[in-house]
Amino acid sequence: MAVINYTEYPEPNVAGGVRLVVWSGLRNGDSGQWYLVTCAKYPDKCVQVIGTFGTGGTVVIEGSNQYDNITDYSTLSDSFGDSLVFGASDIKQINQNPLAIRPRVTAGDSSTNVTILIAMRD
Repeated sequence: MAVINYTEYPEPNVAGGVRLVVWSGLRNGDSGQWYLVTCAKYPDKCVQVIGTFGTGGTVVIEGSNQYDNITDYSTLSDSFGDSLVFGASDIKQINQNPLAIRPRVTAGDSSTNVTILIAMRD
């Protein structure tokens, strides 16, 4: 149950006005490091989850408006109001615009190994 750091690719490295945040190598029980502050400056977001899910592998995308010591968070939803819960590779729009956002692997087996990419634009 590790906290996996993200890699941020700011605008000059991607298309103008777009930011990309990537968490790689998440396994069963891992969570991503919270991505803070800049997240809310980019209200238009989509998330892509790829990799090996293993047996029962599940990834959720969570958000919070707390800044320090985040203890209260919720699973975010897509543009249809469905919870952002992934059991297979997919890409979906993120409906909310929280101050902090992270992925978390809530189930899986020893083969679970996923990458989460969130593209944002203002």
